[in-house]
Amino acid sequence: MRAAALGALCAAAVLLSAGRGATQAFSALARVEAGDSAVTRAGGGLNLELALTQGVPWRIFTLDDPPRAVLDFREVDWAGFDTAALPG
Repeated sequence: MRAAALGALCAAAVLLSAGRGATQAFSALARVEAGDSAVTRAGGGLNLELALTQGVPWRIFTLDDPPRAVLDFREVDWAGFDTAALPG
């Protein structure tokens, strides 16, 4: 992974939105709001906006062989998440 692209990814703003109101059922796990999330190009890199039903701890780090960036989220229920529904 090129250093400029990796730097842009690490600097990407991750949008973690609060709950969607009282009509939502209680759950200890946050769910991904695919329609409110997006991946866009930003100055030679990528910008990730990930909308969740509640805030959760997260971190980003890189690994080698193959080079990749890892976004690690705690307490997120990814069941039913369709990457094709993610704009961008």
